[in-house]
Amino acid sequence: MYDYAFTFYKPNKTFFEPGELTRTVSFLQRDGYEVEFRSPPLATTKEGQPLFRPKEEEIGAIIRKGGVELNLFASAAEGPMGAIADLSITEDDLKESVTQNTSLLTQAAMIVFKGLQPLFAWGDHELELDKLQPFLSFDKIGALAWANLFSQELTEHLGGIDQVLLHPTWQKEQKQAKLTLGALSLVLITLSPSPADPVHATTALQCDRRYPGAIIKSFQTLSLAEARNIVNE
Repeated sequence: MYDYAFTFYKPNKTFFEPGELTRTVSFLQRDGYEVEFRSPPLATTKEGQPLFRPKEEEIGAIIRKGGVELNLFASAAEGPMGAIADLSITEDDLKESVTQNTSLLTQAAMIVFKGLQPLFAWGDHELELDKLQPFLSFDKIGALAWANLFSQELTEHLGGIDQVLLHPTWQKEQKQAKLTLGALSLVLITLSPSPADPVHATTALQCDRRYPGAIIKSFQTLSLAEARNIVNE
């Protein structure tokens, strides 16, 4: 069985400080998520909050809300781009209620992002992320998954919000980006309502014009040439 997942990146990160993990758990619990550790933390406070070891290198947890179960695994940076965490839901669980569970997964991902403060994260079907990962770049937008979370640091490195947003002239999109940047230190770009949905042909063409050369999430087996024909019909 495959998963839908968010992968978080922070190159050269070799361990997690206790405060990072405690902060992440606190943010999740505050938003109504139950957190159950696969490997219990070193100890807990009188209030039941976990106490982590200094320089924690690996942690796993099950996150639940509304009867839905997500899996979180965090570790020292792996691979050339520095993957530090995965947050996932099974295909079957997501498809039980696509809209609701997509929202649940995305909200949890943004909370984990705020807690762990990675450079970048993206979410999609795990096979899709495997396909896109070789094109991921932190010097330009080289690939886009279904959902893409840019940190404030990466957004500034790429030239600011106007260089990141798909529709930089849309006031609603600008306003939302500034809100999430202020509250969560991230800018979110999504290409379709859910990772289970294909990217619309019009969106594919917009991405092609906005991010030249970028590889985007598959949308069925449509090529850009076929997308242009659909849009022009």
